[in-house]
Amino acid sequence: MEPMKHLPIGLLEQYAMKEISIRDHQRVERHVMRCPQCLDRLHAEIGWVLGVRSMDKTWRKLIKPSRKSRAKNE
Repeated sequence: MEPMKHLPIGLLEQYAMKEISIRDHQRVERHVMRCPQCLDRLHAEIGWVLGVRSMDKTWRKLIKPSRKSRAKNE
């Protein structure tokens, strides 16, 4: 049996960011079902993306006060 090739990190990043074609999406899902190493890498990428998105939301709240806060200051 030939050793399995791992997926490129760029493809896993695209999957995690949901910026991937349907064909590649299916390719990733088929592959990670058989490859625990790529599944671990994918989980890490998804965690990274979720963390960045969470930080972005928090940052936006800090630099852009809500309408209620602005109304109090006026």
